[in-house]
Amino acid sequence: MNEDKIRRFSDIFDSGKDNKLILTEAEKFIADNFGNEASRIQRVLDRYFLKERLITDAAALRKTDPPFHIETDDVIESAELRYYTGESQYGICTVFYEEDYLSAVYFTAVDEDDFRGEDGKKPPFSLRKDNSLKKEFKKIFARDFGGIKVLLLGDENHVKIWETIARIPAGRLASYSVLAEAAGFSKGYSRAAGAITGANPVSFLIPCHRVVGVSGDLTGYAGGLGRKILMLADETL
Repeated sequence: MNEDKIRRFSDIFDSGKDNKLILTEAEKFIADNFGNEASRIQRVLDRYFLKERLITDAAALRKTDPPFHIETDDVIESAELRYYTGESQYGICTVFYEEDYLSAVYFTAVDEDDFRGEDGKKPPFSLRKDNSLKKEFKKIFARDFGGIKVLLLGDENHVKIWETIARIPAGRLASYSVLAEAAGFSKGYSRAAGAITGANPVSFLIPCHRVVGVSGDLTGYAGGLGRKILMLADETL
C-alpha cells in the first residue's frame, strides 16, 4: 500500500464530521484506491465503533492472555539489532529483533541515523539488515503470532500499559480509562496511559489501534487514522 494513499486517506478522514466518513470524496477515494467498496468502510465505522464493542470490564481484560509471549526489560542489552524493512498491507514497515525477540515495529523505513542521540553520537548497538527476517515479517502481517516472542523495553509503568494493550482481543476496543484500570492504575491515569500508548514501540502486535476514546470515538494514532481504520476494518469483517 502506498504511503501517500494512507496520508491522503487520513487527511480526508480528519476533514470528516464527527469522525465519520460522510464525505462523498472520502467514499470515492476508498473505493478507488483501497479496492474496498465505500459502503464496506462506512459499515465498519457505523458498526464497529459502537459502545458494545468497548470493553468495560477492566478485571476481565486483565485476565485475557496476549496472543504471543512477552518479556520485559528497561534497556537494550544486545550489541546488535537485526532489522528488515518490507511492504505490508498497511504500508512500508520495519521490524527489529534483539536476538530472538521482536523489540520494535515501525511503519517507516529506518536506518542507524534514526537512532543517533541529539549530540549525533551513534547508539550503543549496531544495526544489521537481516533478510532472513522476511519470513517473520510475513508471519506478523498474516496475524500468525504463534512462536513470536516480544521484548518490551521501557520503565515499569510503560510496560504495564503496553502489556495490557496486548490483551485487547481483535474485534474489540478499550478506552484509555479502562486500559489504565486494567493495568493496575486509577481511571485518573488515563491521560498518562494515552501518552504511553502513543509511545508504543511495537506497532500492530501491541495493538494500540484498538485503544479509543471513552465513548468509542476514534483518537489519534501515530501511524495515521487512515491506517488505524484499515487495521480495525480487517479485524472486524
